[in-house]
Amino acid sequence: MIGDIEKFWNETSTEEMLEMTEKDVAEKLWRIAAAYSNNQITITINEEHVQFESMDERNID
Repeated sequence: MIGDIEKFWNETSTEEMLEMTEKDVAEKLWRIAAAYSNNQITITINEEHVQFESMDERNID
């Protein structure tokens, strides 16, 4: 699961990240967690514990 989260972080472009909301990030994490959950273990992501902010600083001198 950690590998998939790292893959999401590393493979998502700056432009994509800047367009994402906190809810978008939470939904992506929910999909990753669901892929690793089964009848023996359930992985949950609490949206209230997801913190994501973006600020485009590329043009700031």
